[in-house]
Order: sequence, then C-alpha cells, then structure tokens
Amino acid sequence: MVSLTGDFTDTDDSENFRYYLPPMIHSIYPRYGKKDGGTLVEVWGENFLNFDIQTRCGFGSKSTQAHFISNTYMTCKAP
Repeated sequence: MVSLTGDFTDTDDSENFRYYLPPMIHSIYPRYGKKDGGTLVEVWGENFLNFDIQTRCGFGSKSTQAHFISNTYMTCKAP
C-alpha cells in the first residue's frame, strides 16, 4: 500500500504495492540457433517471476511465452 502520511489515514481505498528485485540473467544456452526458429533456449539467473502466460522471453523485436520452472531457471522456444 502507498500512503503519503505513512499511517494510511489519507486514503479511503488502498491497494497493495510490491517491490520486486530486478531479474538477472547469468547464462543462456544455446547462444545460437536455427534461423527458422524453434530452438529450445534455457535461461539461468535469479529473481525470475511467474506471470503465467505473460512471462516472456525477448528475441530482438519478437517475444515468445516463457516456461517458468523456478526463480532461477526458465525455458523458451526461439521464434
């Protein structure tokens, strides 16, 4: 929740607000794949979050759905 005074008397309606640690990528395998796409890409790091179908991997100007395994590992298929 966010309050200007710190005691929440300045608001009638409040919403939860969460801070997240920034995700960091430590390793990606493989580094290259077929130009036609479809390569399974494994990503290792930390602070990954599972946003279900909104969890994405970016490949240049394209993105694909990521498969969240844990907060340190996920997979994607290259577009």
